[in-house]
Amino acid sequence: MSIRRYLALLITITATLLLSVGVVGGIHLKRNVELVHALTDDSLPGALAAANLGSHLKQLQIVLSEVIYAPTPDLGAQARNELLSQRGQLLDELKAQYATAHSEAEIGLLKQAEESLGNYQVAMDETVAQATSGRLDLAEASLYASVAQYQQELQQILETLRIEKLRVKDRSVAAVNDGFTQSTQVLAVAGAGTRSEEHT
Repeated sequence: MSIRRYLALLITITATLLLSVGVVGGIHLKRNVELVHALTDDSLPGALAAANLGSHLKQLQIVLSEVIYAPTPDLGAQARNELLSQRGQLLDELKAQYATAHSEAEIGLLKQAEESLGNYQVAMDETVAQATSGRLDLAEASLYASVAQYQQELQQILETLRIEKLRVKDRSVAAVNDGFTQSTQVLAVAGAGTRSEEHT
Protein backbone atom coordinates (compact mmCIF):
# COMPACT_ATOMS: atom_id res chain seq x y z
CA MET A 1 0.00 0.00 0.00
CA SER A 2 1.36 3.39 -0.98
CA ILE A 3 1.95 6.10 1.58
CA ARG A 4 -0.73 8.24 -0.07
CA ARG A 5 -3.35 5.49 0.19
CA TYR A 6 -2.27 4.70 3.72
CA LEU A 7 -2.66 8.33 4.75
CA ALA A 8 -6.08 8.57 3.06
CA LEU A 9 -7.23 5.43 4.89
CA LEU A 10 -5.90 6.75 8.20
CA ILE A 11 -7.67 10.09 7.71
CA THR A 12 -10.92 8.30 6.82
CA ILE A 13 -10.73 6.09 9.89
CA THR A 14 -9.89 9.03 12.15
CA ALA A 15 -12.73 11.13 10.73
CA THR A 16 -15.15 8.24 11.20
CA LEU A 17 -14.08 7.78 14.82
CA LEU A 18 -14.32 11.50 15.51
CA LEU A 19 -17.79 11.60 13.97
CA SER A 20 -18.80 8.61 16.11
CA VAL A 21 -17.49 10.34 19.22
CA GLY A 22 -19.49 13.44 18.29
CA VAL A 23 -22.69 11.46 17.76
CA VAL A 24 -22.28 9.50 20.99
CA GLY A 25 -21.36 12.68 22.86
CA GLY A 26 -24.42 14.46 21.49
CA ILE A 27 -26.73 11.64 22.57
CA HIS A 28 -25.29 11.60 26.07
CA LEU A 29 -25.36 15.38 26.28
CA LYS A 30 -29.05 15.48 25.39
CA ARG A 31 -29.84 12.77 27.94
CA ASN A 32 -27.85 14.54 30.67
CA VAL A 33 -29.55 17.87 29.91
CA GLU A 34 -32.95 16.19 30.29
CA LEU A 35 -31.89 14.65 33.61
CA VAL A 36 -30.58 17.98 34.90
CA HIS A 37 -33.78 19.75 33.86
CA ALA A 38 -35.86 17.10 35.63
CA LEU A 39 -33.82 17.75 38.76
CA THR A 40 -33.72 21.57 38.70
CA ASP A 41 -37.19 22.23 37.26
CA ASP A 42 -39.11 19.49 39.00
CA SER A 43 -37.57 17.44 41.81
CA LEU A 44 -35.75 20.19 43.72
CA PRO A 45 -38.60 22.76 43.59
CA GLY A 46 -41.09 20.04 44.56
CA ALA A 47 -39.03 19.01 47.59
CA LEU A 48 -38.58 22.62 48.73
CA ALA A 49 -42.27 23.42 48.29
CA ALA A 50 -43.28 20.32 50.23
CA ALA A 51 -41.00 21.38 53.10
CA ASN A 52 -42.58 24.86 53.09
CA LEU A 53 -46.06 23.38 53.49
CA GLY A 54 -45.24 22.19 56.99
CA SER A 55 -43.89 25.61 57.97
CA HIS A 56 -46.99 27.37 56.65
CA LEU A 57 -49.23 24.98 58.57
CA LYS A 58 -47.47 25.93 61.82
CA GLN A 59 -47.85 29.61 60.95
CA LEU A 60 -51.56 29.04 60.35
CA GLN A 61 -51.95 27.57 63.83
CA ILE A 62 -50.19 30.60 65.34
CA VAL A 63 -52.56 32.99 63.53
CA LEU A 64 -55.55 30.97 64.76
CA SER A 65 -54.33 31.39 68.33
CA GLU A 66 -54.06 35.14 67.74
CA VAL A 67 -57.71 35.14 66.63
CA ILE A 68 -58.83 33.31 69.77
CA TYR A 69 -56.82 35.40 72.22
CA ALA A 70 -57.08 38.80 70.49
CA PRO A 71 -57.24 41.47 73.22
CA THR A 72 -59.49 43.80 71.20
CA PRO A 73 -62.17 43.34 68.52
CA ASP A 74 -60.07 45.26 65.99
CA LEU A 75 -57.06 43.01 66.50
CA GLY A 76 -59.37 40.01 66.32
CA ALA A 77 -60.73 41.18 62.95
CA GLN A 78 -57.21 41.71 61.62
CA ALA A 79 -56.21 38.24 62.78
CA ARG A 80 -59.28 36.70 61.13
CA ASN A 81 -58.42 38.33 57.82
CA GLU A 82 -54.86 37.06 58.12
CA LEU A 83 -56.20 33.60 58.94
CA LEU A 84 -58.32 33.53 55.78
CA SER A 85 -55.34 34.70 53.71
CA GLN A 86 -53.03 32.08 55.19
CA ARG A 87 -55.60 29.33 54.64
CA GLY A 88 -56.01 30.26 50.99
CA GLN A 89 -52.27 30.37 50.50
CA LEU A 90 -51.79 26.94 52.06
CA LEU A 91 -54.52 25.44 49.87
CA ASP A 92 -53.03 27.01 46.73
CA GLU A 93 -49.57 25.69 47.57
CA LEU A 94 -50.98 22.25 48.26
CA LYS A 95 -52.78 22.13 44.90
CA ALA A 96 -49.65 23.36 43.14
CA GLN A 97 -47.90 20.19 44.32
CA TYR A 98 -49.91 18.13 41.82
CA ALA A 99 -47.79 19.60 39.00
CA THR A 100 -44.67 17.87 40.38
CA ALA A 101 -46.37 14.67 41.57
CA HIS A 102 -45.25 11.72 39.43
CA SER A 103 -46.25 8.72 41.52
CA GLU A 104 -49.46 7.27 42.90
CA ALA A 105 -48.02 7.66 46.38
CA GLU A 106 -47.54 11.41 45.96
CA ILE A 107 -50.99 11.92 44.43
CA GLY A 108 -52.59 9.84 47.17
CA LEU A 109 -50.86 11.90 49.86
CA LEU A 110 -51.97 15.15 48.23
CA LYS A 111 -55.59 13.99 48.17
CA GLN A 112 -55.36 12.98 51.82
CA ALA A 113 -53.86 16.36 52.66
CA GLU A 114 -56.66 18.22 50.86
CA GLU A 115 -59.30 16.23 52.72
CA SER A 116 -57.54 16.76 56.04
CA LEU A 117 -57.15 20.48 55.34
CA GLY A 118 -60.89 20.70 54.66
CA ASN A 119 -61.67 19.12 58.04
CA TYR A 120 -59.12 21.42 59.67
CA GLN A 121 -60.78 24.47 58.13
CA VAL A 122 -64.23 23.42 59.37
CA ALA A 123 -62.87 22.98 62.90
CA MET A 124 -61.15 26.38 62.69
CA ASP A 125 -64.36 28.07 61.53
CA GLU A 126 -66.28 26.61 64.48
CA THR A 127 -63.59 27.72 66.91
CA VAL A 128 -63.43 31.24 65.47
CA ALA A 129 -67.23 31.51 65.63
CA GLN A 130 -67.17 30.52 69.29
CA ALA A 131 -64.45 33.07 70.08
CA THR A 132 -66.23 35.83 68.13
CA SER A 133 -69.48 35.23 69.99
CA GLY A 134 -67.71 35.54 73.35
CA ARG A 135 -67.64 31.84 74.24
CA LEU A 136 -63.91 31.79 74.90
CA ASP A 137 -64.05 28.66 77.07
CA LEU A 138 -65.58 26.66 74.22
CA ALA A 139 -63.15 28.16 71.72
CA GLU A 140 -60.19 27.17 73.88
CA ALA A 141 -61.54 23.66 74.31
CA SER A 142 -62.04 23.33 70.57
CA LEU A 143 -58.58 24.78 69.86
CA TYR A 144 -56.88 22.08 71.92
CA ALA A 145 -59.23 19.27 70.89
CA SER A 146 -60.72 19.02 67.39
CA VAL A 147 -58.55 21.74 65.84
CA ALA A 148 -55.36 20.26 67.30
CA GLN A 149 -56.39 16.78 66.15
CA TYR A 150 -56.86 17.83 62.52
CA GLN A 151 -53.73 19.96 62.63
CA GLN A 152 -51.63 17.02 63.81
CA GLU A 153 -53.22 14.73 61.22
CA LEU A 154 -52.45 17.19 58.42
CA GLN A 155 -48.93 17.76 59.72
CA GLN A 156 -48.21 14.01 59.61
CA ILE A 157 -49.48 13.77 56.03
CA LEU A 158 -47.36 16.75 54.95
CA GLU A 159 -44.30 15.25 56.64
CA THR A 160 -44.84 11.98 54.76
CA LEU A 161 -45.21 13.97 51.53
CA ARG A 162 -41.97 15.83 52.28
CA ILE A 163 -40.12 12.53 52.78
CA GLU A 164 -41.53 11.15 49.52
CA LYS A 165 -40.46 14.29 47.65
CA LEU A 166 -36.95 13.96 49.10
CA ARG A 167 -36.80 10.38 47.81
CA VAL A 168 -37.77 11.59 44.33
CA LYS A 169 -35.11 14.32 44.55
CA ASP A 170 -32.45 11.81 45.66
CA ARG A 171 -33.34 9.50 42.76
CA SER A 172 -33.01 12.42 40.34
CA VAL A 173 -29.61 13.37 41.76
CA ALA A 174 -28.45 9.75 41.46
CA ALA A 175 -29.69 9.61 37.84
CA VAL A 176 -27.76 12.79 36.98
CA ASN A 177 -24.58 11.44 38.59
CA ASP A 178 -24.94 8.10 36.77
CA GLY A 179 -25.54 9.90 33.49
CA PHE A 180 -22.37 11.97 33.79
CA THR A 181 -20.36 8.91 34.85
CA GLN A 182 -21.58 6.90 31.85
CA SER A 183 -20.88 9.79 29.48
CA THR A 184 -17.35 10.16 30.83
CA GLN A 185 -16.67 6.46 30.44
CA VAL A 186 -18.07 6.24 26.91
CA LEU A 187 -16.20 9.31 25.72
CA ALA A 188 -12.99 8.10 27.36
CA VAL A 189 -13.24 4.77 25.52
CA ALA A 190 -14.05 6.50 22.25
CA GLY A 191 -11.20 8.95 22.75
CA ALA A 192 -8.78 6.12 23.48
CA GLY A 193 -9.87 4.39 20.28
CA THR A 194 -9.25 7.55 18.29
CA ARG A 195 -5.76 8.00 19.75
CA SER A 196 -4.87 4.37 19.07
CA GLU A 197 -5.86 4.77 15.43
CA GLU A 198 -3.78 7.92 15.13
CA HIS A 199 -0.71 6.05 16.37
CA THR A 200 -1.29 3.04 14.13
